[in-house]
Amino acid sequence: MRLRRPRPARTLGRLALLLALAAPAPALHAQPAGESVTLTLPQVRAAIVAAAARGDRRTVRLLAEGLAGTGKADGQVYYLWAEAEAAAGGHARALEAAKQAYRLAGTDQQRFQAAQVAARAAHDGGQTTTAQLWLRRTYEHAGDARTRDAIARDYRTLRAINPLQFRLSFGISPSSNVNNGSESRLNFIDGVPVVGVLSPEAQALSGIETTADLAVGYRLGAPQPSRQITAVARLFTRQVRLSEEARERAPAAGNGDFAFSLAQAGLRAQFAPAAGRRIGAGLVAGQSWYGGARYYKFGRLEGEWSQTLAPATRLGVAGYAEKRFHDQSALTEEIAQIGLSLGHVLPSGGVLRGRVTAQNDNTTGRSRDNHALSVALDWTPARALGPVSLSFGISASYTDFPGYRVGFIAVPGGRQDRTVAAEVTVDFDRVDYAGFIPTMDIGLRRTRSNVSRFDTEEITLGLGIRSAF
Repeated sequence: MRLRRPRPARTLGRLALLLALAAPAPALHAQPAGESVTLTLPQVRAAIVAAAARGDRRTVRLLAEGLAGTGKADGQVYYLWAEAEAAAGGHARALEAAKQAYRLAGTDQQRFQAAQVAARAAHDGGQTTTAQLWLRRTYEHAGDARTRDAIARDYRTLRAINPLQFRLSFGISPSSNVNNGSESRLNFIDGVPVVGVLSPEAQALSGIETTADLAVGYRLGAPQPSRQITAVARLFTRQVRLSEEARERAPAAGNGDFAFSLAQAGLRAQFAPAAGRRIGAGLVAGQSWYGGARYYKFGRLEGEWSQTLAPATRLGVAGYAEKRFHDQSALTEEIAQIGLSLGHVLPSGGVLRGRVTAQNDNTTGRSRDNHALSVALDWTPARALGPVSLSFGISASYTDFPGYRVGFIAVPGGRQDRTVAAEVTVDFDRVDYAGFIPTMDIGLRRTRSNVSRFDTEEITLGLGIRSAF
């Protein structure tokens, strides 16, 4: 049996062979030997639709593949082909056909359907990460909030199954003090009659901070509810672009002078020995860069414990011990930190979190030894305010450098810094793409010290993107 388009169109020879192999369709009539059946392209498409309607997957697969080989298949043909391949267990081919159906789709409903098939084919074929990406596309084209909620639940389930976890975030923030510089060009020390003059580079410089943070984790072994061991890695960078005003004030300063980057890798383990209780430990090592040069190497041992105290209240303790080896000098640091946190879900549905953190930093340079204590309180209301969701945070810290010196001058009683900060985070929940929403952070940070070089103030307005689920 041979299929032929009427002249002047070219003959679909490949389709003739495929149709001969396929089961006869009601719309196609058997012909005496030696005669041919001539079908136009619309008739071939109709034959594929008819075969799909009666569940004849073999005919759909054969005819759709042949039509695709001519370059004349449309989005509907690819979609039906993808469904037939998926039902027959041809997950890789189903995924490729669904991709083409998505590309050729003309409406959001068609894109939604094609993306659903692609997500299911990727999942059934063991490509969990690819399935997550296609689920985000179904979220983008979902027609109502209930469907989006169901997709978000499916995404969380896939994320829990997938051994590969990743988080990528970007941020851009205009800042009044990108270098943590002093408010004044003069350096006063309480109790010392000598007054110093700071270089322009040590004074507050305005500009724009850009950050990128990529965290990757890969679960080792099969998922278990009581234990999980993960190989982790992280790449972080903070780049600065000075304002024209800052360039005029400090012409010797360059954008790269204040850049910071970090690379780290390690292992983390989490255990759930009892209901409501979690214990974690980690070992991480890495390298940092500042101003384009190697800054310090480090190794860190981490630990955490948390326990549900009541259905709405959870207590946690977390800490680490870190040792740093500076690359540009013989300086070493030993840092130990421990923090206590308490989270509570309010009757209104909002969340209140409090933290108290203590830190000790011993260095080979005695003037840099310090002890710090900080407290923080965060509140996330349950209800959105119009098109946005808000969260608020305040914090205060006290840092003591008991042996601090400025050159040959010993600071009487050591140096003490007192810092207060406040931040408002705005999530634009109704402006999303594939489950990602824009965010805005407004922050104020102010430090007062008995060494005026460390009297600093910074106002930031940060723009970023985060996942809605």
